[in-house]
Amino acid sequence: MKTFIMNRGLHILNLLNEVKKEHRLVMLLVLGWELITRFFSSPEISTGINQSVPIMIVIAIISFLIVLELIWWLLGRFWLRMGLVSIDSLVEGFKTLTVWEQVIIFWGSFALLLLACVGCLAAVL
Repeated sequence: MKTFIMNRGLHILNLLNEVKKEHRLVMLLVLGWELITRFFSSPEISTGINQSVPIMIVIAIISFLIVLELIWWLLGRFWLRMGLVSIDSLVEGFKTLTVWEQVIIFWGSFALLLLACVGCLAAVL
């Protein structure tokens, strides 16, 4: 029995090494969803807690990551087809900016990602 569990665990680790980092995160969140469901299904633990709230938060995170991955895929697919400059030249241009301009771009990107995350959470809840 112990060797069966060890072999199964090694098989799962080999599968995890073959997928992208983003897909690993989504897979961990799906597994987390299953664990949260099982954890809150017992009546002793879930007394006084609405059981759907933790599951909805995990669903919101999963939907945010799926939307983020879809947008990144669309950007990569259509960027060069639209005749825009390459990503490498954009990175080189970003490095020539002053520090405060780089900070403003980072804060703007963070604010947009945070707004998208809050939108996914609001849509699920």
